Amino acid sequence: VVDEKSGDHDDTDMSAYLYIYAYILRPNQNKRERTTITLRFRSFDKYEENYKEAQRWRIVLKKLIRGEEISMVNIGDYHTITQIKEERRLLVLLSPKSGSGKGRILFQKKIVPILQEAEIPYDLHITKYANYAREFVRSCHLYQWTGILVVGGDGLLFEVINGIFERWDWLEAIKQITFGIIPGGTGNGLARSIAHCSGEPYNPPCMPAALAATRHGHEIMDIVRVETTSQILFSFLSIGWGILSDIDIESESFRVLGEPRYTIWSLARLISLKTYNGKVYYLPAEANWC
Repeated sequence: VVDEKSGDHDDTDMSAYLYIYAYILRPNQNKRERTTITLRFRSFDKYEENYKEAQRWRIVLKKLIRGEEISMVNIGDYHTITQIKEERRLLVLLSPKSGSGKGRILFQKKIVPILQEAEIPYDLHITKYANYAREFVRSCHLYQWTGILVVGGDGLLFEVINGIFERWDWLEAIKQITFGIIPGGTGNGLARSIAHCSGEPYNPPCMPAALAATRHGHEIMDIVRVETTSQILFSFLSIGWGILSDIDIESESFRVLGEPRYTIWSLARLISLKTYNGKVYYLPAEANWC
């Protein structure tokens, strides 16, 4: 970010300032630490010239970070480069009731500053009821965004994924749109798994996902298609049945407690066990299968 003033400099200061924000990984502390580097440009007597020079540095750094080529054009005694254009725009879907109900505060205090530092534009939509996100992505003009960032738990991303596959153009959508999750739920299984696989510290939990969104880092992920007698569902983390599903669903009334709600309702369900009847079918492996 380029600014004309820094600190307590007076009005006669013609310098321009370039602020570089970095989140340095501290392996010994198992976390990332925010660092600000300030570059002062004062080679010229006029602020406008210093500002142009700072902008050139800003654009060059952004292009290098993205791995893009830099085209140089001579103008007078200086060099300029083609202006950088931010082609990304995120759709942020936030559940105000996920986890302990602090999704809005989490997003405003922890995520918005990182998106602003990276100059990533976004549109925020607050979910209003169950399956709101599913209905929204199923019917919205999706291609005005390049990615969907979910702020909530695994259930909210479940809604988004299933809403995508209910679109008539789902095949094109999954090729063009990336998906990310800011852990704001109770268990946050997917966010924990992604942080573990990418070698990122899950401390604080929202930072690895926010940085991945700004860097546009993404990987292909397998999902599971589940067909029942009445519907088709897509799962990305696990499929539960029986007592595990009961604990997950029935403990919703204790959501305000956060993660301990699972332990509490596990004990309650163990005290009053239920019987689950089902059939399991399997296909025998072929002889040449490995």
